[in-house]
Order: sequence, then C-alpha cells, then structure tokens
Amino acid sequence: MREGCARAARGLVEAGLDVIVELGLWDPWGRAAAARVLAGLPVYIVRVRCDLATLEDRERRRGDRLLGTAIRQSAELQGVPFDYDVVTDHTPDVLAKDLLAWLATGPMPVALARLADSS
Repeated sequence: MREGCARAARGLVEAGLDVIVELGLWDPWGRAAAARVLAGLPVYIVRVRCDLATLEDRERRRGDRLLGTAIRQSAELQGVPFDYDVVTDHTPDVLAKDLLAWLATGPMPVALARLADSS
C-alpha cells in the first residue's frame, strides 16, 4: 500500500502537479521504498510531530489504534532525515502558513538523498 501511494505520488509529480503525500517512514522497508520510488524528484520530507504525551492521548481517544504504536513509531523515526519539521502545537492554519513561508525561501530538498544513502 505504501509503495503504491509513493508510485501514485510520483506519477502526479511527473504530470506537473504539486502534491502532499503521507508515507509511513517508521520502518526500514518504508524508508527504502520511498527513497527508491521517489528518487530523482524534487521531494521534501516533512516530519509532523507533537510531544509524546499528546500523541499517546490522541491514540487512546481515537479508539481505533493499537495502544503503544505511537511510542514505538516515534522511537523508530530517530535518525530519519527531514527537510522540515512541523510541531502540531498550533492550529492547522498557522502550521500551513509556516510551511508555505519556509517553501517560499526556496529550500533545497536534501532529506530524500540522505534517506537513500541510509537505506
């Protein structure tokens, strides 16, 4: 499923569209698949996170999550390269404005190449 989503995103980007795609990078397989499928594209890897207590609370309140997944996936993301870091302590509007302001600076996407090197 994750590789299929990455392939679909690649097709959209190659068609000239700007897309935002959520791909699970919490395991080595997912990181390697994303690096392989998206290689050569101008891709930014953006981390979206919050403090662990908030993440665990959200996990409990949703009721459809296996408890403990949040802490396990957080630990597995240690060392994963990111181009930008979004901390969800603000409203979605503020987060979107911050991200757009960062993109307007013309940052060079480097995390995907680093991800490929580490896979």
